[in-house]
Amino acid sequence: MKTETTRVRVRCSTKGASLLRIILTGLVAALIPTGIQGADQESVSIILPKTDDVVLNFAAQDLGRYLKQMTGEPIDIGNPGAKHHIYLGAVPSSASAADAEQLRGEVAKLREDGFIIHSVGPSIVILGKGRRGDLYGCYALLELQGARWFFPGKQFEIVPHHALDWKTPLNVSDSPTFPKRILFYWPNNYSGVVDWIDFSAKIRLNRMAFHY
Repeated sequence: MKTETTRVRVRCSTKGASLLRIILTGLVAALIPTGIQGADQESVSIILPKTDDVVLNFAAQDLGRYLKQMTGEPIDIGNPGAKHHIYLGAVPSSASAADAEQLRGEVAKLREDGFIIHSVGPSIVILGKGRRGDLYGCYALLELQGARWFFPGKQFEIVPHHALDWKTPLNVSDSPTFPKRILFYWPNNYSGVVDWIDFSAKIRLNRMAFHY
C-alpha cells in the first residue's frame, strides 16, 4: 500500500495572511483547557487589609501554603481579579452595610483569640478578635477542609488533596473558654522548640512554659 504525500503551495496576500493568523489564534485558544485559559479569573486570592502586621502576613502565607498543597493550584495574595477571595482580618468592600455591621458585631461578642468564618457571596471572610484570632481562623478553615495536626512536625500532619468547596455556606463562630491555654515544654522529652511553637498555634494555644 503506497502512501502518497501531497504538497500544496499556498500563496497568501497580506489580508489573507492576517485572516489566517486570526483563525489559527482562535483554534489555539479553543484547544487550551478551561482551567488554564483565563487563569486569573479561576484563581483564589487571600485579601489582607493594608498593614505590615507580622502575624497577619504570616497567617496569609501559611494559609496560602496549605491551600496550594491541598488543591495543587497557586494561591495569590492581594489579587482582586481572582474568582474567589478569602478576606483575612478585613470585611469585603463589596459587603452591604448590614452584612459588615453584623460581622463586626459578632466579632465584638467573642473573647480574645476568638474568630468567625463566614461566607459572603462567592467569598470567605475570616475575622479574629485580635491577630491571633485571625491566625487561628486560618487553621480552622483548613480543618474544615480536612487538614489535621496531631503532633509537631510535617510527618504528623494530614493535608488532603481536593478542590475547595465554595458551594457550602460557612457560618463558624469560635470563642475560647479559657483565656490562657498553655503548653508546658520540657526540652529533655520534646523535639525542637520551633516545631512546638508552630504546633501550639495550630491547636489554638497562646502560652508556653519552659522548664530547664
